[in-house]
Amino acid sequence: MKSAPGEILRPKTLEEAGSLLVKLGSEAGLLWLGARVEPPETWARASMIDISGLGIDTINVTDNEVVIGGATPLQSLVEDQALEKAFGGLVNAAARRLAHYGLRNLATIGGAMTSPSGPPELALALLALGSQAVFVGTEEMIVPLTALWSGGEESGRGLLKELHVPRSSAAHKGWGLEWLARSPMDQALVAACAAVEVKDGMIVSPRLAVASVGMTPRLVSQADARLTGASVSGWTSDELVQSVGEAVAPEYDFRASAKYQKDMMARLAGRAMAAALKKAGA
Repeated sequence: MKSAPGEILRPKTLEEAGSLLVKLGSEAGLLWLGARVEPPETWARASMIDISGLGIDTINVTDNEVVIGGATPLQSLVEDQALEKAFGGLVNAAARRLAHYGLRNLATIGGAMTSPSGPPELALALLALGSQAVFVGTEEMIVPLTALWSGGEESGRGLLKELHVPRSSAAHKGWGLEWLARSPMDQALVAACAAVEVKDGMIVSPRLAVASVGMTPRLVSQADARLTGASVSGWTSDELVQSVGEAVAPEYDFRASAKYQKDMMARLAGRAMAAALKKAGA
């Protein structure tokens, strides 16, 4: 079995890197790390592309959005104070969950988000915040974040250049992030994240995202629809739990049965939304 790539390519521009990924397809991979050590096959493709010098390792915060470069180290997400202020610490907390300190300094958000088996917390946080992904290939395109896990090779779209995370100007907003793992730093068996705004005692713009070891991260639009416009004082988690139970269908995994994953996703979703409403001042 091959243990090393045949060649290392070092493109000088983002466009060149993206075009190489599209052109070479599954024969090429990126020299960036995810939040877990990848299997040897991932690093033993015919060509590996080094993107370390292309300047996509920054975090830019504006009044309307935060733009996170694809090669930004996870530890930068944990430590960035402007990012913490923009989203109340949600992205920082989610990034901290992905890996231990040593690996967070090496792993990138692009590697973590495109890994099919990586921890879900950061993906859930970015989903709940309404993020979008920007790819550079033969042309630049903006896609919903869910496109990262919709199947197919990452190389078919090109290079994950950056993530755009919109900022809310609402006075009362909050988030909740819940997970269940076998140990404090173990990968989550089940996780849920909620983001919400409250105006005049009513729930506005709720977004709930869930994931498990047998299911990729996804938004639960049924729950969002039921909560939108609901009174904060009249809200209960029972209806939310029911919505999640109806919307998800995780697959069996040796670490947790499908029924267990489904039941716990619903329960954690209720806790995450309750925590989000509490942070929003409800």
